[in-house]
Order: sequence, then structure tokens, then C-alpha cells
Amino acid sequence: MTRAQIAALRTAGDPTGRYGAKWQLVRNLYDLRLDFRSLDDLRAWLDAHGRSAAD
Repeated sequence: MTRAQIAALRTAGDPTGRYGAKWQLVRNLYDLRLDFRSLDDLRAWLDAHGRSAAD
């Protein structure tokens, strides 16, 4: 939310800039979701092979 607020303040009065900032925030959230999904997949793989993340 902080990034959204900062982006809103930086793009005040600039609809094109605001659209770009919103789009960038959405892409960053999607990338974060993929990162967590990759970690979940790695943990599942480690569990299936009898290993732990601490190994």
C-alpha cells in the first residue's frame, strides 16, 4: 500500500503516468505471487524426496 500511495503522489495530475504506475504495481504483485508459488513447489519437491529445506 505504501508503494501505491507513493505512486499516486508522484503521478498526481498525470493520467498516463498513473496508469503506468498502476500497471507496474500489478505486475510486481503478480511476480511476487510467482515467487511464492516457486517456493511452495520447491518445498513440495523437497518433501517428496525426503529432504527438508534446512538440509
